[in-house]
Amino acid sequence: MRCLTVNEARNILSVRSLLGENNLPRLGEPEMNCGLFYFGDECLTNTFWVALRMIESVGPFEAAWLWVHEPDTWKRNGLHLYDRLRLSYGDHRLIGEAPVHQFSGYEQADLCSFLSVAIINEWSFYIVTSHDYGRLFVSQSSGAEVWVRKPETLDSLVNDLKSHDIAITVQPFGLGAE
Repeated sequence: MRCLTVNEARNILSVRSLLGENNLPRLGEPEMNCGLFYFGDECLTNTFWVALRMIESVGPFEAAWLWVHEPDTWKRNGLHLYDRLRLSYGDHRLIGEAPVHQFSGYEQADLCSFLSVAIINEWSFYIVTSHDYGRLFVSQSSGAEVWVRKPETLDSLVNDLKSHDIAITVQPFGLGAE
């Protein structure tokens, strides 16, 4: 894993057409399917598993980018843990200086760890990947948008979350739907 500044991340992701007009990761495309989830506090005991399932739903990747959105507006409860996690990779910068994390495909467990801390602390973040099979946005309110190219991927995620008794609400919708 390596940490990137916003400008470094924009340079990488703009070449891959993964940035929107607002210079943040794009959420969806017209041919993608989306599910809106609210998983609430009930997932805390299963946070790593929920993070793993969300990552699996965006498909295999050679590189994945975790873009922590507006870190200066977060709850500060888990910032120490997050800083220590980053420090274990040798990055001494503040999260606001380098809020984007690039993971290689073999670092899926590491990505799950970072996601778990972000979910527990109700931070907003995006995930986009090199193969772009899916995209993810999680908001500070524990809501998630999962965009996938195959509807069966979304169905599988919903069924898995429900089978683990995680309280979620699901509302599939398409790009531009009201």
